[in-house]
Amino acid sequence: MAAAVPPPRSRAPLGRHQAGRRPGPHRWEVHRPPFFGFNFGFVPVRNDNFVVDRVNTLNPSLGDVGISITMDDSDAGDFDYASGDGFSSVAFSFTPPTSGLVEVLIDAQSVLATHHLETEDEWGWSDSKTSQQNSLMLDVLHPDVAEPSYAEMSVFVEEEDEDATHDREYLTRGAHYFAHLFSAGPVPAGEPVIVYAGTRSFDKSGTNDVAIHSESDFRWFISSVEVRISP
Repeated sequence: MAAAVPPPRSRAPLGRHQAGRRPGPHRWEVHRPPFFGFNFGFVPVRNDNFVVDRVNTLNPSLGDVGISITMDDSDAGDFDYASGDGFSSVAFSFTPPTSGLVEVLIDAQSVLATHHLETEDEWGWSDSKTSQQNSLMLDVLHPDVAEPSYAEMSVFVEEEDEDATHDREYLTRGAHYFAHLFSAGPVPAGEPVIVYAGTRSFDKSGTNDVAIHSESDFRWFISSVEVRISP
């Protein structure tokens, strides 16, 4: 049985002391609620026996983002599989003073960060493995930015072949956690881009004759997002 591994504890801000102080094109800008926009998405993958769903939380005026993913298989076969990949994010506009990578420091307070898993052994020769992974995320709406960037915050992994219930919460409610991220591609000077900051969960499960009831529930308050073009 694999033990769940908690993530590193919260870290001190990396750029707050520089916000607004660095002269020239690489100075920091600070964005706080209310945010003007948002984005969300969900990609489920499953075979016939799994049911995969999600609930998105999005209140951009409050900086409130969240994602809850459920994966349920009450009658597992010899090889059942499922995954859920979902995100919720707030958005703001940023005009790069010079070309380069977008660099951000996200300051987020943990509101809820729970991992839950129930398993039921349906046959003597059986096994299962379920993982739940939550991250803070950055995305930039521009054709030269290939994909979002992620900072892992909380991970739960469990291999189980018998009846069991697991409940974990590795993050401290109300504590500040920080994500230092760079866009996956440069943006040009002088052209406004949309910057997304939020949370993403990616859960997956594979099972052989073990019923699975998996739920991850994460909610964050985006206190601030510092942004600049990386020097």
